[in-house]
Amino acid sequence: MKEIYKKIFEIQCLWLIFERTAVNPFHKSKYCPLPKVWDVLSPELQKRNLLCLHRVDGNMLITEIIDMDSDDILSSQCEMAIWEPQKTWSAITYYKRYNLWCIFNIITDDDNDWNGKQGKQSDKKVFDDKKMKAMYTRAVGKNKWEVM
Repeated sequence: MKEIYKKIFEIQCLWLIFERTAVNPFHKSKYCPLPKVWDVLSPELQKRNLLCLHRVDGNMLITEIIDMDSDDILSSQCEMAIWEPQKTWSAITYYKRYNLWCIFNIITDDDNDWNGKQGKQSDKKVFDDKKMKAMYTRAVGKNKWEVM
């Protein structure tokens, strides 16, 4: 697992910006659509020989990041409520985006949960490179449940 952790860490250290460009008409809020997430994240995965797979198993959406060099796999999963097909596909798209955000510690450009005010990602850097490296060091060699 050490190799995939290194590659994920490299991507997290880039502090990629994911702009909220789409509008949810029901909640009147902006969000970053999955194609935009993929446009930003995909080149970084390709550079590091990482494969991203999403699959549904029963009512679970599972996102796997596979290191093609070491065969290491890191996954995130969410339980979905199964409704009618249209709503289920919307939920799948939603959970794909958020599984990726969990794995790569993605923060959107105008996240307004930061002390109740809006700001740019640079205003919200909680972890500098030194803190991220320390967190990575603690995670190496542990299974995902020990890290969580």
